[in-house]
Amino acid sequence: MTDSFVNPYTFVPLPPTVSRRPPPGHLPMAGRTTYSGWIDVAYTLATPMLLPADHEQVLRDGQLTVPGSSVKGAVRSLHEAMFDGCFHIVDLDFIPGYRDAAVSDQAKSASGRTDTSQGSWWLARVLASNDQGLPMTVQLCDEEFWIDSGQLAQRYPKGRLPTTGDVIALDSPDPTWSTIGRYEAASLRGVSVLEGHGDSDERPRVLAPTKGLVFLATDTGARQRWTRPGRGGQRRKGRCLWAAADLSEHTAEVTEAARTDFSHAAAGSEDRRVLESTKAAGPSRPDGWRSGPAFATVTWWRAGGDEGPVARRLRHTGFLWPGDVVWVRLDDEPGTGKVVELRLSNLWRSPGAVAVGDRRLPSALHPCPPEGPHDDDMTLCLTCAIFGSADAEQGGATRGDATDDERRGQDPRRSYGAHVRFGTFTSTTTVTPTQVTLSPLGMPKPGAGMFYLRNDSRPARDRPRGDRLTTWGSSADEGAGGPRQIAGRKFYWHADPDAQARHWSAANGRTERARYVASPEQVSKQAGSMVAKRYLVPTSTRLEGRITFDQLDEPALRSLISAIDPRPALTALGGPSRQYAVHLGGGKPLGLGSATVELTDLHVEELSDRYTSESVTQSPDQVDWRDGVKPIIGQGVKPIIGQEDSLRGLSRTLPLLSRLLDRDGLGEDAMIVSYPPAAGWEDVGTQDFRLSYEFFGANNGEQRAHDSRPWRPLPTLDPSRPQTLPIYRRRGQR
Repeated sequence: MTDSFVNPYTFVPLPPTVSRRPPPGHLPMAGRTTYSGWIDVAYTLATPMLLPADHEQVLRDGQLTVPGSSVKGAVRSLHEAMFDGCFHIVDLDFIPGYRDAAVSDQAKSASGRTDTSQGSWWLARVLASNDQGLPMTVQLCDEEFWIDSGQLAQRYPKGRLPTTGDVIALDSPDPTWSTIGRYEAASLRGVSVLEGHGDSDERPRVLAPTKGLVFLATDTGARQRWTRPGRGGQRRKGRCLWAAADLSEHTAEVTEAARTDFSHAAAGSEDRRVLESTKAAGPSRPDGWRSGPAFATVTWWRAGGDEGPVARRLRHTGFLWPGDVVWVRLDDEPGTGKVVELRLSNLWRSPGAVAVGDRRLPSALHPCPPEGPHDDDMTLCLTCAIFGSADAEQGGATRGDATDDERRGQDPRRSYGAHVRFGTFTSTTTVTPTQVTLSPLGMPKPGAGMFYLRNDSRPARDRPRGDRLTTWGSSADEGAGGPRQIAGRKFYWHADPDAQARHWSAANGRTERARYVASPEQVSKQAGSMVAKRYLVPTSTRLEGRITFDQLDEPALRSLISAIDPRPALTALGGPSRQYAVHLGGGKPLGLGSATVELTDLHVEELSDRYTSESVTQSPDQVDWRDGVKPIIGQGVKPIIGQEDSLRGLSRTLPLLSRLLDRDGLGEDAMIVSYPPAAGWEDVGTQDFRLSYEFFGANNGEQRAHDSRPWRPLPTLDPSRPQTLPIYRRRGQR
């Protein structure tokens, strides 16, 4: 059995610069020959295509219609990579967040409070938040102690669950110092609720300081439900305690830096991922978690001995509202200090360092139109000059501090309309889709620096304990060249999941599921969140549609044709034996949506052809535009809208794309494409095999006391190099 795998995605490196020129405009100009017309295109599915969740909108009476916007996105992405377009989809201010490592470097003071060299941590209640849902002022608590979750749930008023943010009165003996170095309440006699958090949809903007006790319930997913067996082989139920404290008379302001770091840290949380992907219900509407507290039920051992609900915790949404309870770190003593850090649990998440835009990303690569001293100084890359600028396409990528409404309200002179329009693509035959329970598709995790960043240099030998090379801001960013760059533009390999299932069924002597089909364990564990029934369009389905263009000069038109059908350009490098394909629809990590492309008709005319019977230039019928790629990448051709750099970029990117878009670009390794497994291919399809997070944890390059974990960066895309990584076998796997 092979002990390697190929990650479903890789990256085409970014160009060193992006050449820009003033856009050509949409009006005829003397001395400039431009062309208009249409291109009829046919896509034939080589692997099943995933239909959207609301498939009824695109599939009626067996007729499938694919919106032109879906096709446009695929063509534009390829054009950007081929012709050194700007980094169109990017948040320049993005910084990932990471779970804190459970290390014992933090010492306890004599009072039991966790101390660091930069200040102390306190429980606090949010009193006021800004319009972005981030805290401005908090009410600090006195010294914290810990209460048993099962006892608290048992003593709570009937019909209520303990909820983070509730203000309560507690009847219990004085907390005592425990063997693990903190104060704990041995037993609870009674609980009364003074103020219930989340009892009403009315959300006050500001709260007044109050008296009482608050507590912080947290997720129990990482807790040990059973202790390790002791003498005699017996084990006991694990403990779960909540931090609690009395509200004090002190308030504190929250610094802007603390709010910013909190947002970055929460951005990659599991709660946020699920909420954004499922639009989970909030206080009053599906996206209510963006405007008020959202809660999740916590289960653990109850006082009666069974397992069940014991509390409601705050979901990690990235927002904090009045009444929410958090950990805060002060830069000075209560009464004088300001909040410089926020956490949602004692061990929570911390932001990485160095945003995307500061990772040696030249300003020339920033999304078009770049910031200029004057609005009439707009310059665009070739891709934006053809497909339109980011601002012209509402919802396109821009800088992270601009909302959609702000982008729509920008001066229209900063936008540029497209020269190309994509019509609807329809199936040529009746389509009978297949229903499957789709494997869960999570959100991208760019914080995984071992994959999403360029790792060209070797790690330093003398690294501080706890340094994880995968983290943005780790010692791996301290090379001579500065912080590691973004790896590039994300592309997915072509790897037929049904052929893969047939291969491993024969090899393992049992029927294996295609990797787009969820396992029974995934269905039972993630039902209602990431697993859902979806429909697939079968292979061999043919989709036809029309792409129209207007006012493009010859080189720009040739580049558009090359992005729609890259075969001529790629065949010039890769040879005629290769079978090239593109991706349509979703589910690309699961091998879905591979499609071959064919140009079935092409009509080209000059502006003058519309009004005269004679063409000023050679008749389009006598010009084979589809065979016009070699002159573009050859010597002595006209530059594309004056951009010689775009031509030179072809020699760099085409060899990489030639392998990426080749349906057989991985050769035999197409059978081992998978997200990082935690078991061998003899166990493909099992729950152990699918535990990808274990690979990232075990191979993150973390420096430990006497050694370091392995470091497994994603192989650099190369025309011929193997793209394999070794499988990490979790403990107990052979």
